[in-house]
Amino acid sequence: MLRFDPIEHKYWWGIDGTEIQIPSVSRLLQPLREPFSAPDHVVEKARRRGERVHLMTHQYDTGQYVATLAIEPDIYDDCMRMFDAYVKWVKGREVTESELAVCYDGSTWHNYKEGGQPLYAGTLDKVINGRVVDIKCTSKIEDTHGLQAYMYHIAYTPTTERLIAPPLVLRLTKDSKAFIWEVTKAAKDVFIAIVDMLITKYWYWDTYKNRRGLIKRR
Repeated sequence: MLRFDPIEHKYWWGIDGTEIQIPSVSRLLQPLREPFSAPDHVVEKARRRGERVHLMTHQYDTGQYVATLAIEPDIYDDCMRMFDAYVKWVKGREVTESELAVCYDGSTWHNYKEGGQPLYAGTLDKVINGRVVDIKCTSKIEDTHGLQAYMYHIAYTPTTERLIAPPLVLRLTKDSKAFIWEVTKAAKDVFIAIVDMLITKYWYWDTYKNRRGLIKRR
């Protein structure tokens, strides 16, 4: 059973009364992301804005949104414009999933699995018109965004029931515009090429780095 801790943003897999932490998509992709060049307070503001917009869109899609939702003054205008862009874009489209925790069973990477737990987990933003949609409130789109969307895409359904249409990245801007990016086949190729490296790093390096015993002093 998959359990998500929203406070610490960690995923756990329950097996026979015990839980094992499962790496998140974001954690696995961290080594591939471009380092932040902005000051810490700017990065923090962007993080809060993204979290708030994601919450607003989720509440909207699930019928829980209220206009009196509390938003910090320093991000209020940006959030409302991005939210407005989403509402205009999603009109006429069918949202079947929102903020859904998923995990990837790694059917072709069984050698990394211990006790049958998933290889990674994450929370996909949306499934709209049969396609996984990952929302971004960033100033630009990076290649890792496409890889991230693809990792949600293959974790969403079993291998035999994969969604045929490729996932999308929806970028919302501070001037109330929405731009769609379609994830290409290259994302699948990169995933296949590097998933071994990413998961190996987590399971066999990060997880056991304090008790490896690979070398000892003579």
